[in-house]
Formats: sequence, structure tokens, C-alpha cells
Amino acid sequence: EERIELLTTYSILARKAGHPVRSVLFLQEAEKVLGTDLDQASQSNLVRGLRVRWQQARSCWQLGESQRALSVGRCVADLIEHRAVGDADARWQAKVLATVGCWLHRTSMESTDSIKDKMHRAIQLGEPVHYTKPRLRLAEILDAMVASFNSRETSLTASVDRELTKKTEEHIANLSRQIQTLQQQGQSKSAEAQQAMMQLRMLQNNLARDNSKAEETKKQFCSLVLEVVRTFGQCLTVKAAPKMSAKVVCRFLTLWFDSQNVIEGVTAEVDNLIPHLQ
Repeated sequence: EERIELLTTYSILARKAGHPVRSVLFLQEAEKVLGTDLDQASQSNLVRGLRVRWQQARSCWQLGESQRALSVGRCVADLIEHRAVGDADARWQAKVLATVGCWLHRTSMESTDSIKDKMHRAIQLGEPVHYTKPRLRLAEILDAMVASFNSRETSLTASVDRELTKKTEEHIANLSRQIQTLQQQGQSKSAEAQQAMMQLRMLQNNLARDNSKAEETKKQFCSLVLEVVRTFGQCLTVKAAPKMSAKVVCRFLTLWFDSQNVIEGVTAEVDNLIPHLQ
């Protein structure tokens, strides 16, 4: 046991000193000493084995081997979530889940809901031991999603889509006038009128589908903004390092001021949080 702890410590020190390859070598030696299948391990060996594997994941990430880091990291996170690891260092368990959640977000390896579930689990583990970083990491992930949405909305593709929508609306208006003219001339059953009406229905259906999609996207965005405002606000309800608090306050206020007149419910979220702010 002492040798495993010593090798794990050496691995951590090597990784922090910028020597991830040496860190991996220490971990490989620790795994040989451990020599246990984690799925069948006893409680004490499970915790030690998870720590060894986690250091391996972090070293792989530092080496740029993101796929391998995620493979090992997800295995560790799954065992923490689904097997009774116990209360052994809840702070460490929360850190593992939050870090894996951040990795998954950076690599887009899982759905947003799956990532948020992992982060919420990290928050649950961390709160009893006053470990607040998982909530901040979740807020940063949500904030990045908001920034990504805004970037898409100002992109050339979005501009082209809006222009196409405008042209479709103009085409629909022109077809409607053409059909009305034909009807006034008593040619409502003519081939020209029938073709115009068929084209009109097709354009109207396409426009309705696009508008419905745009409305759903807008609802998702509004919900996301409310969630990120709420999460940054919740970060301010607990004591944190001054540097972290200053960063959170700045972003919280920016989101509030930028969206309060655009997204319904933002001011209400802030009003609910104010009595609880530190």
C-alpha cells in the first residue's frame, strides 16, 4: 500500500513538473503493484486503483492523448457514480467528475444533457465538503455554450439563412398577389394558377418549418441564458477565493445587464438570488 501511494505521489509531482511521460511510467509501475481488476476490487483497493487510473488519465490529457485520457477518465467517473466508492475524499471524487465533464465538453464527446448531469453529480459530491469549483466549471461550460450560440448567430451562414428567409417571404407575397390577380380574371382553375398555388403551399410549409425550428432554438437559448445566470449567481452564494469571486461577479453582472431587456425571466432570476448573495 505504501509503495502504491509513493508511486502515485511521484506521478503527481512529475505531471505537475511538466513531465507527463515520467508520470505515466510511475503509474504503470503502480498498476503492476496493485495488480487488481477494479470491477472486482475490494473497497480499499478500489479507491487506490481509481487514484492511479485518474493520474494516468490526467497525464494522457497533458500529453495531448485526449481519446485515451477520456477513455480512462470516463471509466473512473463511471465507477465513482455507479459503484459504492463511499465517502472517501468526496472532494477528490467531485474533482474527477467535474474534470471529466470539462473534457467531454471540450471534445464534444457526449450530449449537453449528459455533461450537465455529470457536473451536477460533481456539485452534489462537493457541496458537503465546501468544494465549489464544480459549480463554477458548470457555469463556464454553460457560458461557453451561450458564446457559441451568439457566434453562430453572427456568422455568415446565419446571415445567409436570414436573407433566404426574407426572399422566401417576398416570393410568397408575390405568388399570393399573382394568384389573386388570376382569380379576379376568372382563371383560378388555369394551369398557371394551379402551379402557383402548389408552389405557394410548398414555400409556406418550408417557411413554417424554418420558423418553428428558429422559435425552438430561441427557446433553448433563452433557457440556457437563464441557467447560466442562475449558476453564476449560485457561485456567489458560497464563500470562494477573492480571485474567483471577482471573476464570477464580473461575468454575472455582464450576463444580467446584456440580457435583462432581451430575455424574459432574467431579472426574476437575479431577484431570487440577491437575498442569498455573500
